[in-house]
Amino acid sequence: MDKLNFIAIDFETANNFRASACQVGLVKVMNSEIVDTFSSLICPPEEYQKLNYWNWKVHGIDAEDYLSAKSWLEIYEEHLADWLFGFDIMVAHNAPFDKGVWNALNDYYAINHKTQWHCTVKGVRRHLPNLPNHKLPTVAAHLGIEQLHHHDATDDALVCAHIALMLPML
Repeated sequence: MDKLNFIAIDFETANNFRASACQVGLVKVMNSEIVDTFSSLICPPEEYQKLNYWNWKVHGIDAEDYLSAKSWLEIYEEHLADWLFGFDIMVAHNAPFDKGVWNALNDYYAINHKTQWHCTVKGVRRHLPNLPNHKLPTVAAHLGIEQLHHHDATDDALVCAHIALMLPML
């Protein structure tokens, strides 16, 4: 198998708008080894800051936590532009959601960072079709991957990276 280089990513959002990201977790994989992680709360753009009760019930991030965080533009410019340099493959569990958040934030702030996206849900459905469902905790348990805090963006990205390394999907 070729050595894989990719970024596993997960976002949590404050509400139903994709630009309302309030947390990001990223895991860097080089030569099929996890080499680094990045995590940050994100202050959504002003018009997307209102916290939806149901989102809070899922991830437990309070508005007070993310409203004092840096914006996606600040995080990208100060940390991610260099951290992501040379990586054009993103992997996410349910990639359409995370890709939608990525694109909404990058469009809002006029960030031009193009990537290819791969979805571990699609890979799991193909390689493990008999699971009762393809949710991250179910897949993690089936594959023996420890998951400490489901819906913490960094923990979810780490589990996603392990799934991508275990199943042939890239």
